[in-house]
Amino acid sequence: MAIIGNGFQSWLKKQVEVRQKTLGQGFDTKKNFNNSLPNSNSAFLNSSPWIRLMSSVDLTTPTDQERIDSSVPSGVQTVLEILQSKPEFSDIANKLGGDKLAKKFILHNGVVTKGYGAEGMYTGNSNKGDDGRAKAIRYPFGGAYGFGGGAELESGRGYIPLPGIVSADFKFKNDGALSQASLQVKAFSQFQFQIIDILFQRPGYTVLMEFGHSIFLDNDGNTQYAGEGDYATTEPSSLIFKTKQQQYKLAAAIQKEKQKWCGNYEANFMRITKFNWKFNPDGTYDITINLIGTGDLINSLKVNIAPNKKLKLDVEENVVKGPDKDDRADAAEEGLTIVSEAIASKLNYQLYLIYQAVQDSGDSWLWYLIPIYGQYKAAYDLTKATFFDDYGIQNAAVAPFPIPEYKYQMPDGSFESAPKPDLSGGFFEGVIANAKKYNENNRFFVGFKNGSDAESKGINIPGGILTINRAGVTKTDTKYDPQTFITFGYLLALITTNCNLVDGGGNPLTFFDFDFQNLQSDDNYMVTFPGMFSADTNICLIPPTGVSKDISEVTSIRQGSYFKVNGQQLAMTDLGKVLHDAKAAPFFTDKQTKGRLASVYLDINFITDTLKNNKDEKNMTISIVDFLNDILDGINSCTGGVNDFRIMFNEDSHLINIRSQVPMDLESEYKDPNLTTINTYGLLPNQGSFIKNVNLKAELTDEFATMISIGAQNNGNTLGTNAGSFAYYNFGLKDRIVPIKKIVENDEDTSENYTDTPDLTDYNPVEEIYTDEVHEVFGEVYNDLNATSDNISTLKNVNADYAPMVLGEMGSGRKSPDGKPSAPPPQFLPFNLSLEMHGISGIKIFQAFKQAGNMLPYNYDNSKIKLLIKSYSHKIDIDGWTTSIETISQPLYGEIKEVSTTPPTGGTVGSRVGSAAGGTPYAGSQPLTSAGTYPPSPGGTLTSGFPLNKIYYDGPTNKTQIYIHHTAGATKSPGRTVAGWNKRSDHVATHYITNNLGDVEQLYADEAWANHLGIPGSTFKTYGVRYQNLNQISLGIEMQSYGWCKLKGGKYITAYKNSIPANSVGRPVDKNGNFTTYKGYKYYQRYNDQHIENVKQILLRWMAKYNIPFKYDYDTLFTLNKKALSGVPGIYTHNSVKLGKTDVWPQKELLDMLKSISS
Repeated sequence: MAIIGNGFQSWLKKQVEVRQKTLGQGFDTKKNFNNSLPNSNSAFLNSSPWIRLMSSVDLTTPTDQERIDSSVPSGVQTVLEILQSKPEFSDIANKLGGDKLAKKFILHNGVVTKGYGAEGMYTGNSNKGDDGRAKAIRYPFGGAYGFGGGAELESGRGYIPLPGIVSADFKFKNDGALSQASLQVKAFSQFQFQIIDILFQRPGYTVLMEFGHSIFLDNDGNTQYAGEGDYATTEPSSLIFKTKQQQYKLAAAIQKEKQKWCGNYEANFMRITKFNWKFNPDGTYDITINLIGTGDLINSLKVNIAPNKKLKLDVEENVVKGPDKDDRADAAEEGLTIVSEAIASKLNYQLYLIYQAVQDSGDSWLWYLIPIYGQYKAAYDLTKATFFDDYGIQNAAVAPFPIPEYKYQMPDGSFESAPKPDLSGGFFEGVIANAKKYNENNRFFVGFKNGSDAESKGINIPGGILTINRAGVTKTDTKYDPQTFITFGYLLALITTNCNLVDGGGNPLTFFDFDFQNLQSDDNYMVTFPGMFSADTNICLIPPTGVSKDISEVTSIRQGSYFKVNGQQLAMTDLGKVLHDAKAAPFFTDKQTKGRLASVYLDINFITDTLKNNKDEKNMTISIVDFLNDILDGINSCTGGVNDFRIMFNEDSHLINIRSQVPMDLESEYKDPNLTTINTYGLLPNQGSFIKNVNLKAELTDEFATMISIGAQNNGNTLGTNAGSFAYYNFGLKDRIVPIKKIVENDEDTSENYTDTPDLTDYNPVEEIYTDEVHEVFGEVYNDLNATSDNISTLKNVNADYAPMVLGEMGSGRKSPDGKPSAPPPQFLPFNLSLEMHGISGIKIFQAFKQAGNMLPYNYDNSKIKLLIKSYSHKIDIDGWTTSIETISQPLYGEIKEVSTTPPTGGTVGSRVGSAAGGTPYAGSQPLTSAGTYPPSPGGTLTSGFPLNKIYYDGPTNKTQIYIHHTAGATKSPGRTVAGWNKRSDHVATHYITNNLGDVEQLYADEAWANHLGIPGSTFKTYGVRYQNLNQISLGIEMQSYGWCKLKGGKYITAYKNSIPANSVGRPVDKNGNFTTYKGYKYYQRYNDQHIENVKQILLRWMAKYNIPFKYDYDTLFTLNKKALSGVPGIYTHNSVKLGKTDVWPQKELLDMLKSISS
């Protein structure tokens, strides 16, 4: 499952809480100390680690045929035969074969035995028997003293101790993806060393390494002891002596054991890589054993490109279908590698068969792909070809294919298979209940199904093959026709069956963690966004989908050709229609930021190009890991570069994971919202810390620093960067010398000095880049199918800006009605935290937790930051078991705090941050309630105390402009207007509401502000003015009035279809005082004399308070103009900054008042 940021499993979360509670005893909520220590502290003070190493080596006697197959001459003795010939082994010669020696020699606090009676330590000494010979001579596995030391006893050397592990260094490489260990072992005799050499010094052979705490706390807070009761043995230590698919069963058993031990046990199934030893003058041996996790098998996945003489001969003689030598040469000149490399490898040949079958265009072509039709008829029958004039869609069959078996871990640690839902209480109730008990959180891979049914079964991949006929396209660089694509999931299935190592039972030693039997609902995801597309259709395609009305409104993305805008379905592109009509594999999910990686369509010629480019000519192989990394890089580059794919071996499941290491889902159904909090520093009430060492450091890469610098302005999301979310990092700070930091485009005017924060209320950078750069070339490729190299190159370049821009906007929440992000913040915070802690297991790469500890600057709120684990390791030595983790930090969704420069009081810093209509966070707002409104503001409006929600921002901001509006509604109590604003979530309000009834209602302080202008970003661009948030620097008055009306049948009818008295109607005048038609209307509801006088007094007070100048100019007041947009101080009307407005209208009495206060 490729989602990062999930919390710990519940049992691990509980263990963290138990440890912290135990270590916090003695320091209560009143911060009083109690010097007495609880007995449970012995789990930390007295605990020491234990280590156990068990071998999977069996000593066998090969048959004559096995000798021949191994090219071993008949005279060469086996290891078993050599041991049996030695005098010291003569008495137990028949007890060495098979796994018997491994059972008698388990390195664990010395050596222990298993299999003959109860497991236990060798104890006592090797006293002499009745015959006068030492027992150790007659039976080498004797007491603890003199173990295997018969020769030493007879030579007079004396008793020797047990061999054992001196120390172990266990860590992970590749950022935690692959375990490795180095063990120091001591042997005290040649006999002991000989056994260690056989069992633990054979590169390529496997071992089970286990370790844990000798004393620990269970999740009930009880002290437990290793080796006693339920902790006397472990299931993995039993499975190591069984056969058949044990690497998978071991992985599941280890997970079960970790839960049983509550995270105080760790184990890894590992492979011996190398060793070294030296003999000491005292007759002892110092031995180093190097181990590596079996995950390194991922690197053994190879495509063999050595010449396949049989395949080549069969092709040349037409025994099997394939291109001859001349055809391959011609294809090589044309760059058609699907043909030129057709017999380069088994995988190449499978891809060529798909290509050739499509060329044949027959409904029954799949028999080429299925070796024995009769045996795999069921899989074949599922493949229904559908071909159209311009495209075709084909289900893909892979047979035979290993059928994986999964089991589910229950709360008690046991495993069971998922039964069918109990539908007796209702269908949905049964399905939901089943899903809660058996889901991806507790599913474990335990191997492959056995039996004839499983062996003969194949898989069907719906929509696995797509063809597009480009015969009618004149402008394309596609090298063949019809162009053929297969899904990424289908490619992995082909790799599984053609490039894998298998065990003795034919089961794969490696397996991709994909749901091959149901790829349509596979949960390996990549980051997507509404409007995502592939910029290079010669590499990959992703099926298009519609965007819902809500999403289109939130993001304002108008991906012109096949997405909905405001609920209206737009016409599909030609290529989009192909994928839609063909019912292509489902790529998009119900989450707008997640797409199924398995459903990405790959051009088969691109696949074979990539195979060719990864050839290791020296070793005649192709690394599958390198090949897949290049395939994933191709997908990423085509889709905007917003993913960061990583192939890694999951040691918990022994499966190969492919993950995108980028946040992709706000509220994943797999995410535990209650992340575990680890106390990293200091003592909190009733909460101690099991952290041994903390390393907190902050550093900025050059790229990171640039993005934060760009993010210092409110519109951090600029072309060429994805700094939108970094605006939060510097929010509330302003550089007084250089107030705006922006990457200036070549055609921008930089001559003017703008000092105000840009207004993002209506500005949409996504729409701007789409309109200016993406739209035209996108249409060339997707409408006209002109996939030329020039068009593709251009589209990839603009997509590299467009894709991060979309995610930046979604992450900022600027276009969300409630100001909340619609995608995770696409950045990490600039500090890393490393922790060393009392050893614990169950932690996984990409899991997340919170930290408690007063270490960070005040503007970082611990509760609103999650730490993602990027690597971890364990160290076991004489000082104990220590776990180390490395993290990167990320802000939690929707929780950004205002920067404060003062220490916290009462536990918080500053005010919560809301979002303006444009989505920019500002101090003084509050989060929305469940009803979608803001919470009440204490005391209500300033004048009358009318109920007022927190629909404004506290500020303070300096004011330089004043804007006069009217409501375009009925004259009524100001409280009615306020009530309407309270229902909104876009912070719309003005400082004052006035009316013809004489009301003068101030809602909030002059220093505060709200969104009362709503200026589109395109307006600033049209007038060549930089974006400014004029809402912040302006004061607003809302005059209640219906505004315009029409004379019909002797009555004056308003926009609401009601009539108003004739004596309340006036005529607008032009700049010369003559009656005119204003904005298409001849009549308006008048502002009476008292109303105008009240407005005058407000204006005079503000002009004096803020030293705002005003020079009367009719055009500036009643037409949209650059002066107002530029933020020039003065008095304006809403008409001054926005088209389509009629507030306020040019009433003669209003103009006279304004002239009277003109300076």
